[in-house]
Amino acid sequence: MEKYLKILDRLEKSGITVSRGLTEEEIGKIEEVYGFTFPRELVEFYSCGLPIGEQFPIWNDFSDENVRMIREKIELPIKALRSDVEDWFWIDSWGDQPESREEELAVFDSIAERAPKMIPIYGHRYMPALDGAPIISTVGADSIYYGYSLVKYLNYEFFGIKDGFVSGKVKKVPFWSNLIERR
Repeated sequence: MEKYLKILDRLEKSGITVSRGLTEEEIGKIEEVYGFTFPRELVEFYSCGLPIGEQFPIWNDFSDENVRMIREKIELPIKALRSDVEDWFWIDSWGDQPESREEELAVFDSIAERAPKMIPIYGHRYMPALDGAPIISTVGADSIYYGYSLVKYLNYEFFGIKDGFVSGKVKKVPFWSNLIERR
């Protein structure tokens, strides 16, 4: 938790508003509303404090409008990738590319349905709903690892610290790693 408190302190000093941390009850409600389980790293981080700003999700705002916006952000990675598939993007791990667009989209939808949900962190940076997962920057087929851990990502994104932000052993994420590595 100490590492997250230090990062939140630096975020505040850099001009980013940080509100109080999420309670266990709020975390449970968020997981229920959005249908995923936060990875332990995000539970620890968001329990220490919640960055607030234009590109950060405001997890403890349960207004209809905010819930709709966060749901859209959660759905965006698959939706954007599906749009690329409509333009004939395909990777080998999905199998032989079907000849008809309808069949192609049906196969993609079936595969994507099993992918871990992507939890928005900041802008188009996401963390798959898996403990120890890397942070992924994704805009459709343009998807890359953007930090092999939450701490490395935060230090790079907000403070420019490149200290191994995408080096080391990256945990493989079903579906997403195949996309990034084009396998």
